Amino acid sequence: MTARLILVFFITVCLAGCATTRKKTIDEQINSIQTRVTELEKEQSSQDAEIADLKIDIDKVQVKAETAPSSNAVDMTKTKKNIQRALKNAGYYNASIDGKIGAKTKKAITDFQKDHGLKVDGIVGTRTWARLKEYL
Repeated sequence: MTARLILVFFITVCLAGCATTRKKTIDEQINSIQTRVTELEKEQSSQDAEIADLKIDIDKVQVKAETAPSSNAVDMTKTKKNIQRALKNAGYYNASIDGKIGAKTKKAITDFQKDHGLKVDGIVGTRTWARLKEYL
C-alpha cells in the first residue's frame, strides 16, 4: 500500500509539473503572438500613412497635368503661320502673321538661325523648327 501511495504521489507530482510547464508554454506563446500582433499593427499604421502621402502626391501630379497646357492646346505643326508666330514670340518678326514667307520672314528666320547656332540658310528645316516651336 505504501508503495502504491508513493507511486500515486510521484505520478501526481509529475503530472502537476507537466501541467505547469505546459501552462507556462501556452502563456509564452500567447504573449509572443500578442507582441507580434502589436508589431504588425504598428507596421500597418506606418504603411497607411505612406499610402496617404502617396495619394497626396498623385493628386498634386494630377492637378499639374490638368492645369498644364496640353500638346493639343497649341498647334505644333510646322505651318507658315506657326513659323511666323514662333518668330514673333521669339522677338525676330514684327510684321503681321499672314502665312506668306516673304523678305521679312526670311530675314527673321536667318537672324534666328544665326543667334541659335543653326545652319543659316533661311529654311526652317528639322533642327530650326525644333528650336523655333519652343516659342509657340
